[in-house]
Amino acid sequence: MLERLKRLLAKPEKQPEADAPPNCGECPKCLRTLLTLEYFGALPRFAACFPRGLGGAQRAEMLAKLGASASPLDREVVRLLSKGTSDAPDGR
Repeated sequence: MLERLKRLLAKPEKQPEADAPPNCGECPKCLRTLLTLEYFGALPRFAACFPRGLGGAQRAEMLAKLGASASPLDREVVRLLSKGTSDAPDGR
């Protein structure tokens, strides 16, 4: 999942659809996506898709949930974020 998202973010023509409805920003899928976009430095580019953003308390809460999850996707996000350095597609 993360490598696919990284490849998509590297393509500047890949932008969110202008008329797409906003995401809830609360479900596990949205929070995984928010955390990953933040890690890759792409969250501002997708602000219209996630109008609630990713606050510090929400971020810490989600990381705790992901750390306790059995989901391979959740574990992958935790592993990525625990590296501490961005692997942004644009070299950040």
